[in-house]
This record gives sequence, C-alpha cells and structure tokens, in this order.
Amino acid sequence: MPTTSHPLKNPDPHFMSTESLMDKNARHISLMVNKSQRRVLRRLEELSGDYSELSTIYKTMGVQETGPVANAIGQVREAATTSKHELRYMVDSMESEFFEHLQEYAQYTQTIKDILRYRRMKHIHLEMIAEALDSKRAQLRSLSKREDEALRLEAAMNQGDVPRSPSGAGYKMASEDEDEEDADIETRSIEDGFAAVETFPSKPGKENSSENIYYPSGASASAIRASHSRSKKWTSPRKFLNAMSFTLQGMIDTDPETTRRNEIRRLKNAIQELETAIITAKNDLALISENVLQDLEMFQRHKENDFRTMLIAFAKIHIRYCEKVLQEWWGVNDQIKAHAQRISDNTGAFTVVPDLYKGKVGLNAEEASHLMHELDWKVAVQELEQLTVQLRQAKYPQIGTIGFCMGGGLSLALASKLAETKHPLAAAITCYGTPPGDVFDVRTITKATPVQGHFGGLDKMKGFSDPAAADALEFQLFNNKGVEATIYRYPDQGHAFLNDNEWSIEQRKVLGFIDKKADPKKDEQSVRDLAWSRIYEFFSRHFSGHHVEGIEQDV
Repeated sequence: MPTTSHPLKNPDPHFMSTESLMDKNARHISLMVNKSQRRVLRRLEELSGDYSELSTIYKTMGVQETGPVANAIGQVREAATTSKHELRYMVDSMESEFFEHLQEYAQYTQTIKDILRYRRMKHIHLEMIAEALDSKRAQLRSLSKREDEALRLEAAMNQGDVPRSPSGAGYKMASEDEDEEDADIETRSIEDGFAAVETFPSKPGKENSSENIYYPSGASASAIRASHSRSKKWTSPRKFLNAMSFTLQGMIDTDPETTRRNEIRRLKNAIQELETAIITAKNDLALISENVLQDLEMFQRHKENDFRTMLIAFAKIHIRYCEKVLQEWWGVNDQIKAHAQRISDNTGAFTVVPDLYKGKVGLNAEEASHLMHELDWKVAVQELEQLTVQLRQAKYPQIGTIGFCMGGGLSLALASKLAETKHPLAAAITCYGTPPGDVFDVRTITKATPVQGHFGGLDKMKGFSDPAAADALEFQLFNNKGVEATIYRYPDQGHAFLNDNEWSIEQRKVLGFIDKKADPKKDEQSVRDLAWSRIYEFFSRHFSGHHVEGIEQDV
C-alpha cells in the first residue's frame, strides 16, 4: 500500500493548492486563533472574578456605614455585581456562539484534509499501477525479443543455413563486435557448456580468421552461443562471475525455452489484469475527484456563511455588553408626557406622571447614565407607594400603573410591594421592562392585581427586557395561582418600540435599537396601534368609573 509521503509524478495543481491551503488553515486555527481566544476568555473570567471580589468588599463596607454613604456604597456594590454577571454572560456567550463554532470549523477542516489525503492515496495507487504496467510491458518486450531470436536461430539451423565462413552473413550472426559479445555473456545462459564446439573462430582479421567453423548437427542455439563465447578471454572478474552465475542458472533451468514461454504467458496475464486495474483506478479517481470538488465547494459556501454568522455573533456579544453598561434613562421627557396624554384621551382616566429624577432629564447618554446610577429603586418604590396613598386620600380608590423600560420594572415592583398591603393595585402594565429580582419578587403579586406586558422579540436588553426576560416574567406570574397575567410579544420589534417622536426615534437609532436607515414612525405604526389598543382595553376592563394610572418614566 502506498504512503502519503510517496511523491506524485503528475500531481493535480488544484488539489495540491487545496491541500496546502487546508494545512495552513488548520495550523492557523490550532496555533493562533484557538490560543488567542482562550487567552481572551481567561482574562474576561479573571475580570469577572475581580468584580465579584469588589462587590464583596463594598458589601462589607456598606454594613459599617449608614445614611447616604451606605446608599452610595450599595449602589457601587450593585454596579460591581452587575458587571460581574455581564462579564460572565459575555464569556458564556462567546464560548457557545463563537468558540464552539470555531472548534467545529477546525474539525471540518481536519475532515477535508482526510478526504484530500484519501484522494491523494488513490492518485498514488493509480501511478503505481501505471509504473507496474510499464515494467511488465518492458519485460514482455525483452522476453518476446529473445523468443523471436531463438526461433529465428532454430529455423536457420533446421534449414542447414548456419554459415561456415567468417565472411558470410551467418558469421555475423554468430560473432558480433566485442561489445555485443560482452552483452551476450552478461545476459544469456550457457546451457550446454563449451565441449560441444570442435573448433571456434577468432576475431576477424587474425591469422586464423579463414578457418572453417564446424558445429554438430544436433547442437542447440544456446550451445552455439556458448561455444562462441568460449573464444573470449576473461578480461575482467565481473565477466567471469557473470559467466559462472549464468552457467549455474543453466544447470538449474533444465528447459529454458519452456520457462521463458511460461514467463511470457504469465506477463501477458499480469498485463491484462493491470490494464483492467488501471481503468478501474482511473474511473475511481475521476469519481472521487468529482465528489471531492463538490464537497470543497459546499465546504467553502458553509465556511463563508458560518464565519459571517460567527463574526456577527461575536460583534453582537460585545455590542450587547456595551449597551448594557451604557443604557440611557431619560426621565420625564416629552415622549413620556405624550404617552400620558394618549392614555387620558382614550380612556378618560386622570393620569399622574411621578418625577423620580426630581426635575432632571437626561439629554444625552452621559447625563442619563448618571441619573440612572443615582436612582435608588427601593427609595423610588417608597415614593410611588406614598403617591398612591395621597391619591386614595384624594378619592381615587382604583389605581393602576403603566411604565416604559425602567418605568415598566418600577410598575411591577410597586405591584409586588403593594400586594403585601391592604390596598393592592387594580392593574399593572409593563412595557419592555422588569424589576431586579434580588430587590423585588413579582411572585408576590396576587390575583387582585392583573398584569399585562409588552415585549419586543428583537430586544437586546439582556436580563431586563429581552425575550428571555419576558419568558422568565411570564413563568413567574403564571406560577401565581389565580393571577391574571398576559404577556404580549412583538417578534419584529426592538426595545422602546412605542416611542415615536423624532427625538426618541433618533436616540433609538443611536443606541442601535433599530437600523439607522429605518423609518419606524411609518413601519411600526400598525404595531404601536395594536399595543395601544390592548392597553386601552386592559385598563377599561379592570377599572370602573373614574380611575387613575401612574405613568412611570421611560428610557
């Protein structure tokens, strides 16, 4: 069997370049990409561990402080904890969405290398068959030539046409020049010894060149050659050893002519088998080459698609992480006021918009980020609870809440807080927002407070309003026996899809919630109308007479 190190005499340039490319890709992935990727993941895990230790330290420091200092330390601790979880999620996402696919590509590359190696072995096998066929044909030509010479000599002797004069044509047949005699000595057997020759000629031109040569009538062609060869002087040890070896061969080979003919017959059969084998090998190689080319083409298409998917996922993982760190919380801006007016106009409800930022509004990402970090959720919920007390004192017994983004989380947080009191909310709606689970537990909401949620299928706010967060919220609410909970999903929408004024749309594009070339004011109109109709119907069904909704602030 051939080995992969066996050189090809006529390699296919296309497959040679492909093999070289696959080897290069495999080495690059195993030595460069995998190594660097493991280093990145290891450093991110170390950074996540550092944030975990930092969170523990701030927690210990917060226990020793009171008042505003304790609240500030608590917020820093929560930020460190959030960063730890975000980094851990980033590492897990990179392993599942990028690194594992990269390993699969490396395995596919190795499989392609094995396929190319198999095709190379087939090509080597074909060339070896061709070499064997050429060798057998050369042997057959040599033996056939010897057989023809033997038959010609035998026919000449049977007809009595053996020459007796050095000047005749027969002499040249018995005595060629010195080089040809050397070849005869080295390539022919001496079957009959030298005794069969009574006299033998010398070289032409010598004094005894005119002497006649007499052969016995029953002498064979091999005996004539042997008697002729005896006239040679042993001028070198090599010629003597060759003569001895051929003499021994003649002694063993009792019938050289039959042996030669059997060898010719065997060679013909071998050549026939090799010709059949080479045809089969050529067909196999052509079929394998065709299939390999198809596999390579399919591998190339899949590789391009897979790498595109992998790199997009790699970029989205980092974008998601950055968005989570830089998400903006605007406060009570014109968009929130427009939402409040819309609800009042379509339901006749008295609407209140609590200002949790105390008059401040984020006009850019940096300002909104500072406002968000300064907000204490527990304090904010306490303020909302106090607002409900004041509204009841003002003769508004039925109170419901609706919030957008952070306000949606606060809406559910207030519902869970008031569920423990004698005055639960009459209804609570969240639009793409959930409360932090370590601070508020939505499972405490009772059947006295029906809940409605609206979430976008393309929302990227991991753990806050993405599809997984919506699923978790729905699961928690449905586990509360008797609680009416309806979670609506809008598959083609991103975060904050109900925001439709020019400034809000521009911020959605800046934050990457929608494509910069999109026209959400027009494209999302039908979705917004559907969501608002559900909101109006929900409030109308769960309130009777004059009622109040608290509108929480948006992102």
